[in-house]
Parts: sequence; structure tokens; C-alpha cells
Amino acid sequence: MRARRDSYLSALALGIAAVALGQALQYANGAYTPDALEMVTLALGLTFLVVVAPQPGEWLDSGFLKLGLIGAVAGLARELYVHMIVMPGIYLRPTSQDFMLQHHRLVAVAAVLTGVLIVLERGLARTLAVIAYAGVFVGLGFWILKESPSPIIDVVSWHQVSFEAFARGTNPYGITMPNIYGHTMWYAPGLADATTVKVGFPYPPLTFLLSAAAHGVARDYRYLHVIAIAASGLLFAFARPGRLGPIAMAVLFFSPRSLFVLEQGWTEPLSIFAFAAVVFCACRFPKALPYALGALFATKQYYVLIAPLVVLLLPGPFKLREFARVMLKAGLVAAVITLPFFLWDPGAFWRSVVEFQGKQPFRVEALSYVAATAVNGVPTMPLWLSFPVILPGLALAVWRSPKTPAAFAAGSALVFTLFFAFAKQAFCNYYFLIVGMLCAAIAATGEPDASTADASSPS
Repeated sequence: MRARRDSYLSALALGIAAVALGQALQYANGAYTPDALEMVTLALGLTFLVVVAPQPGEWLDSGFLKLGLIGAVAGLARELYVHMIVMPGIYLRPTSQDFMLQHHRLVAVAAVLTGVLIVLERGLARTLAVIAYAGVFVGLGFWILKESPSPIIDVVSWHQVSFEAFARGTNPYGITMPNIYGHTMWYAPGLADATTVKVGFPYPPLTFLLSAAAHGVARDYRYLHVIAIAASGLLFAFARPGRLGPIAMAVLFFSPRSLFVLEQGWTEPLSIFAFAAVVFCACRFPKALPYALGALFATKQYYVLIAPLVVLLLPGPFKLREFARVMLKAGLVAAVITLPFFLWDPGAFWRSVVEFQGKQPFRVEALSYVAATAVNGVPTMPLWLSFPVILPGLALAVWRSPKTPAAFAAGSALVFTLFFAFAKQAFCNYYFLIVGMLCAAIAATGEPDASTADASSPS
């Protein structure tokens, strides 16, 4: 199985999966609808086939590259069209009468640049077009933060309260959070009352530190998220030579609810950037891979679930010592970042970062099969199913996949699609993370550039 290589057919399938997931999030901003779950199922099925399907013949696969470019034009045209006709956020407070005109102009520029990126394969013009494309997205991101300065969502409020506490020298994991909704239906019994949620900052320390720094500079941590998505796109564009990287960048930027994710202040943009950095290092700078992995594991609690897939990032026959060395370095990086906050108050840290997530209640509007089986709010599937269901995905990815960065990203997308599709909670930000993983897999597909790739071991 290790003789398998990345294929353009797989990139085409993953592109369709990414567009399908984007459409799923468009239907109801990531909440459950039957149509949205159908799109999730399509994305899951395509990602599964990429992992397990036989390697196509080389003569056949080269034809799929051309077909994929045609499909990319169609998919990106649809995404750009959606951005033109659908309001990009839900808490917009226009600062001028022509505020949407500013948005439409930037999307129109992006449409022109999209054509340029698809035509150009290499050279200075391609590099400049990629940078300009990222600049347009930054403009769109800054635009929506300006037009939606105060979204009514607990995530934004909790970040602000945590920053204020930390500035006073108080442990952000040892405080309580305001309940801005005035009810407790979205929190586990005993963890909230009408005014207070009895946990501290619910995300890992690396996320907190980066967001706190951004808040100190811009007074709104969400500006960091705009930069993170733009930087992820640049990493995709330069991961491999050719057109697939810029196409992956465009699919990520203009996934229908990309600006909505930025408006809501969810932390997934940082998680996508950490994942993009891992894939980029695996493609270009393997010696930096263990440190990128350490940062990845420090940004999101559930990234540990894909630790077995790290074997796909290590070329050549499996060597336990090499795998252990890479994981040890990654673990040390994650520990250096995380331990100071854990040791500050272990009980509070565990309650806020781990226990709170585990106790969260079932949400009937979740975009998952569990929600689809719910009648009057009572699911007919067990709420713990998301953990065992990922095991076959992990096993198949390790067994069937080639040892390449693209396979690592595709396997990660499969695992997390299974995890969220059978979870008690699964919303727009959850699946947007998977869109980022699918785009990473597309970007990493292809032959390494011998002039820039570092072929040395990551250990």
C-alpha cells in the first residue's frame, strides 16, 4: 500500500467534498437541515473513497487534472456567486449606505484574480496574483469586522472577559463567564444559571495567548483570525508547484460562510492555520515538522485524535523510533505552551478546557446524524458514538493511504467528518475546520519541487 501516490482524481473528489461542505453550511448557517446533512454525507463519502479507493492509472489520472481544473472553475464561480447574493453575516451594523458595494467590489476583484490563478502555473506573475488574492480576502475580513463589531455570541464575550481578567493578573481558566443568553438550555446541568457560566476560558492556552496579543494590538482578536485564514491560503498556494495550491486557497477563502465564521469569532481560523503549517512544513521544511505538530496539538483539544496519522508524514518504511522522536518533540512544544496555565490551577484548567466540553448537552439543531434521529429533542443514537466511529477511519487511513502530506490531510478530514457527523454538537465552525483540511489535502497533492523541497527527515 505504501507504493500508492497522491492522485489528481483524489484532489478532484476532495474539491467536490469541500464545496459540498460549504453548501451544507450555507443552508442554515451550519445548523441541521435534511439538505445540509445530505451535503455532509456526500463530503463524507467522497473523502472515504479517496482514502480507500485503488490508485488510478497514471494515464487516466493526468486526464483528471484537466477535469479538475474545469470543476474548480465551476465550483469557485458558484462560491463567488453565493458571496454576491447572500448576506455574509447576521449581525451587520452598516457604517454607510453603500457598505455592501464595498463588499461586492472586493468579490469582483477576487473573481478576476481567480481566473488569473487558474491560468498561471508558475512564475513571478503567479506569485504576485497569489499575494494579491490573499490581500483581497484580508480586505473582506476587515470589512466584515468593521460592519459587525459586536456579534451577540458567547465566544466573543468570553474572550473579552478572559482578556480583562488576564490583564489584572487573574487566571483566565479560574474565572466564570457571563451567560449572555439568560437561559441554560445550551449548557450542561449545574454548569450555568441565568447570569453565569461556571467555567473559565474554554480553549487551550496557545489560542488564548495569540488572541490576547491580537486584542492588545487591535482591540478585537478577530482581526487575528482574518490574518490566520489569509496566511493559511498562502501556505496552501506555496505548498507545491502548480495550480492546485492557489485553487485550494480560493476554495477556502470563498467557502460560502467564511466571512460568517470570522464575524462569529470562533477559534477555528487559528486551528486551520496550525493545520496548514503542518502540511506546509511536511511539503517544504520537514525539519520544522515536529514543532509545527506541537503547535497544532496545542490549539484544539481534539487534535490529539489524529496523532496516529502522523505516520503518514514520515516518508519511508515505518520506524517506531522515528515516530516516537517526532511525537516527543511535538509533545514537548505543546507542554511548554500549555503547562504554565495548567499548573496555575489544575482543577480550574481541567474543568474549563476538558470537562466543560465533555459535559456539553445534546443540541437538536446540530448538523449530525444524531440530530437527524432526534424526536422531540431525544436522540435515538448514543451520544458517545462519535469516538468509536472514528476508529475505522483512523485504521483505514493508516493502512490504505500513501505516506504523503496530502494523505495526512485527507485522512484527518475523514476522521473529523466522522467525529462531527455522529456528535451531539456540530455546527458551522466545526465543519469549516474540515473545509480547511480538505483544502490542505488538495494543495499538497502533486510532485515535490526539487529546487525547494527539503527531503531530509523531520526527526
